[in-house]
Amino acid sequence: MRTSASHRLSFPRVFLSLAISAASLLGCRAGAAPAETAKESWTGLYFSGKKIGYTSTITESTTFRGRPALKVTSASKTRIELFGNNVAQDTTSVTYVDPSYKPLYQEYAIASNGSAVKIKADYQPGKIVCTVNSGGTPVQKEVPIPPGANIAVDSSDVVQGQKISPGQKMTLYFLEPLSISLLKADITVQAEEQVMLEGVKYQALRVVAATPMGVMTSWETTTGDLLKGDMALGPISLSMYRESKVTAQNTGSAAPRFAVIGAGGATKAAYVPPKDFALATSVTTDRPIENPRSVRSLTVAVAGVEDPRLIVSDKRQRATASGDSEHTVNMRITAEMFDPARAATLPITKPSVQAQLKGAPYLEIDDPQIRALAADIKGDETNSYKIAVKIRDWVHAHMTPDYSIGVPRSCAEINGKRRGVCRDYATLYAGIARAAGIPTRVCGGIVYADGRFFYHAWAESWVGDWVAFDPTLKADFVDATHIKFAQGDITDMFRVAGVVGHIKVKVLAVD
Repeated sequence: MRTSASHRLSFPRVFLSLAISAASLLGCRAGAAPAETAKESWTGLYFSGKKIGYTSTITESTTFRGRPALKVTSASKTRIELFGNNVAQDTTSVTYVDPSYKPLYQEYAIASNGSAVKIKADYQPGKIVCTVNSGGTPVQKEVPIPPGANIAVDSSDVVQGQKISPGQKMTLYFLEPLSISLLKADITVQAEEQVMLEGVKYQALRVVAATPMGVMTSWETTTGDLLKGDMALGPISLSMYRESKVTAQNTGSAAPRFAVIGAGGATKAAYVPPKDFALATSVTTDRPIENPRSVRSLTVAVAGVEDPRLIVSDKRQRATASGDSEHTVNMRITAEMFDPARAATLPITKPSVQAQLKGAPYLEIDDPQIRALAADIKGDETNSYKIAVKIRDWVHAHMTPDYSIGVPRSCAEINGKRRGVCRDYATLYAGIARAAGIPTRVCGGIVYADGRFFYHAWAESWVGDWVAFDPTLKADFVDATHIKFAQGDITDMFRVAGVVGHIKVKVLAVD
């Protein structure tokens, strides 16, 4: 089942994009002042000790819209292995901040294997106006700024030029470009320590940032330079180290030697994860699930879900708190075939589902080709369930598995290049379904295959009830091993990154 299971995966590489974006928080330059001349820094990126890429950052004084500002230009190159396939992603960003380090404007460009997404963010009073272009018509989304929120720039200085000292705490928000949402970071300056990096001794501050994607720990020099940053994902980790330009660009370089001087205690043998990022982030269970594609009822205990937004409960999936642990929930998933006779007839006017009929970032449902495709597949049919099945079948038949495109794409671009992983299948299905008049949301979570749970994306359409559709699978039946942590538009699906590397699943009952 390796072929059918592996081409469903998309979240590991999406998580990597999110993590690298958030990991820029680790580079907070304590007490840095606006540069009179350009300042350049380089960091190497490592996955559990293996070099996967690098980031460069140039900070320089400039003007923006006629006022003094700082311009921060960052570029990242990452290469990971996904089920034996090399996935490359190149990200560039240009950010303008005012002299007090408040963000003014950002532009991101994320490219992979001929596909790209461009995101612009204009910071305005009380909101951030974002424009997303992924090969189709640009789509805007406004992100509200909470009253009194301290906004930082993920690629710049999270402490905004302040002098920091042990014991200091602060809460910041930063824009995550893929999910197009504000993420919260609770930052604590824990201690001042002496550290050794490649044989050189430094006086450093240990800074911990708790974010929705995990806890990140960094060591900064007293002059504000990043020495090392770590984000643990269970037994694996993503790390970044200060390196020279030559070393950072050397894809074969080993992780630098780093140690906290005076740190005692015995060292345990290092865990060596699979070099494949998808396998390393998959979730094993206490016992196997036989014939997962036929499972109609599944009850599991999921530990490690700290964000309450990721505990999704509805008619198909019932989530209840477990008495075993504060962050453990019991989930019972029931999969049933839907009776077409119960389906709603188009047009669907139910007020509560109208939002799932609209266009959104990555879902350009007014694109002429998407509209024409929806009309052609729908034909004269008015039974919403039968139309959804036809769309699901069409997407499954016309898409081809391809792991190498490591960037989110819109339904319009996917239609022009019908290749991808589960997220692309679900995005194309959702775009066509909404264009056909069927309220549809995208779901992100995990699915069981090849003896473990992998991160996965599928969709649900309202056809009288919310019914699951998985265009990646061969059959219409969406089995009960689909465990959902997020639902909504494409950007909502990326919230699943918050559980990658943090959850454990115990199988309680299978039918």
